[in-house]
Amino acid sequence: FGGFRPGARLIGTTFRFVLLALVGGLALVVARRGVEGSAQRVAADPVKTTLVGLVAWVLFVPMIVLTAVVLAISLIGIPLLLLLPFAVLVVLVMSVVGFTGTAYAVGQWARRRAGIATMPAFTEICLGMLIILLPLLLGRVVALGGWAFSPIVFLLVAVGLAVEFVAWASGFGAMLTNTFSRWQATRTARSTA
Repeated sequence: FGGFRPGARLIGTTFRFVLLALVGGLALVVARRGVEGSAQRVAADPVKTTLVGLVAWVLFVPMIVLTAVVLAISLIGIPLLLLLPFAVLVVLVMSVVGFTGTAYAVGQWARRRAGIATMPAFTEICLGMLIILLPLLLGRVVALGGWAFSPIVFLLVAVGLAVEFVAWASGFGAMLTNTFSRWQATRTARSTA
């Protein structure tokens, strides 16, 4: 929580929401198929995608360190160390596309629950991101009330961060699951041909 005032925290969280919405819109334009595939996977099996994403995030740093060590001790692998930052960049792009897909799925769910027939994809993504970040935003607004609301603020911020983390993990898990399914389908098609 540091030394920031509640107003500055609210502005920072709002700015992060706007930034995520812009990045989500960019992901929709650049990788629409990946965003839609991630949204479908999250909507179809949210528990599986979340578990896959959580396991992947837990194993990510050890895998990068292990890969770097193995490449560093092998003579042939030393030049391949230069590719490691690109692998991290690919994982970050997959995370953003996956999170956008999760927000898209949440936005579609909210649209259907509200009884609205259709909405532009970008609007559904922004709605989904707003729903995902809503506990955190509410916590920042309640914090403006002063220290008397500290327990409520702590609870809302903790829930908000947990919900956002689960959304990131679910999206990343959906991207990994979709990538593995495509790889497996391509491999099966090659073996039968």
